[in-house]
Amino acid sequence: MFESRHGRDARSANGPEQANEKAASQAQGWVEEPSPALSAANQALAEEIAGRERGEVLLGKSEEHLRTIFDNVPVAFFLKDTEGRYEIINARYADWFEIDPATVEGRSVHEMFPTERAQRYDAGDRRIVETLSVGTDEIDIPLPSGETRTFALTKFPILNDGILTDIGGVMIDITERKKAEEELRESEERFRDFSELGSDWLWEMDENLRFKYMSPNIVQLGVDIEFFIGHTLEETRHDDCDLGGLDEEMQALNARKPYRLERPSISTPGRWLQISGKPLFSENGTFLGYRGATTDITERKRAEAALQKARDELESRVEERTAELRETNEALKREITERKKVERAHRDHKERLRRLLETTSAIPWETDAKTWKFTYVGPQAVALLGYPRECWLEKDFWVEHMHPDDRAWAVDYCLKSSSQRDDYEFE
Repeated sequence: MFESRHGRDARSANGPEQANEKAASQAQGWVEEPSPALSAANQALAEEIAGRERGEVLLGKSEEHLRTIFDNVPVAFFLKDTEGRYEIINARYADWFEIDPATVEGRSVHEMFPTERAQRYDAGDRRIVETLSVGTDEIDIPLPSGETRTFALTKFPILNDGILTDIGGVMIDITERKKAEEELRESEERFRDFSELGSDWLWEMDENLRFKYMSPNIVQLGVDIEFFIGHTLEETRHDDCDLGGLDEEMQALNARKPYRLERPSISTPGRWLQISGKPLFSENGTFLGYRGATTDITERKRAEAALQKARDELESRVEERTAELRETNEALKREITERKKVERAHRDHKERLRRLLETTSAIPWETDAKTWKFTYVGPQAVALLGYPRECWLEKDFWVEHMHPDDRAWAVDYCLKSSSQRDDYEFE
């Protein structure tokens, strides 16, 4: 009985060990020879890891490329959080405002800029947060270099699933553009002044030969500017005028050639005009229209007609009134001479005026009648007096550079003459 029980105990003890050994052997077999499903899963996992590694490499390169673009675009860019604290700026922003990009993260505009500017920037940020819309502004900013530049500032919301996460901003330096716009405005204003002061009137036609500009002097013909704008030459005919006199001009216009001629007005009966026109073309040769000038020569034509009539009358009376004819003829010659002198003087005056405006060594200027501050000084000021043009535009520059002995009476004389609207000159 002892041996049997002992044998049973031995068998009972060896059973679990054998089961463990069998399970371990099976597991080792599974490891050494994985199932097809496990192999496929391992392969997919390995490919996913490799793909992620490639993606991280490409993402790093993409971020590097974006950073290169970010730092080399000719505009300043910044990114803020929803509280208005800076997160990042690009190299152009850092250069313009002389800021170390590494020091901006987490700082607000109140920590970086003067109070007035900071309040303006902060108000713009709040508008973006409140409206979730793009905001634009033009601002003059004094740079650390001492120069004040004009910038176009655009701020915009950055959303993620409709939730505001950041505020982006772009600043473009538009200083030169603003200067060019102001110079163009002043140039156009001077052109209008000169065209209004001249005896001629200027005009422009579009590519369809319709008037698109007419200077105010056209009222000399007794018609309004609106009578011409948007109409062709033929459409401006008065009911009592004949279009036959337009043949030569229309031939030139249709041939796109420059011309200069005299003809009766088709808009105002009884008037004679001298007209010059020049065709306009684009760089690629496309016809753009015409630009020209017109002069009322009615009085000259009347004088010529009167002269011709006088000559005819003199010829019919030559036999019976020879003496009177000679006297009248001499008078007419004198009149002709004087008229030619007048015409020549008029042409010379116009030519001198043109040269004066274009090449004079005198200094043309304009001032504000109330403040006596120069608003325009011609470029001759630099060559003649040595001071840069921008100095003349400063307040009291002229007064401060006048001889002390002349300052009081000269300023008083100018102010009184201006208040009385009198022309004046002095040395």
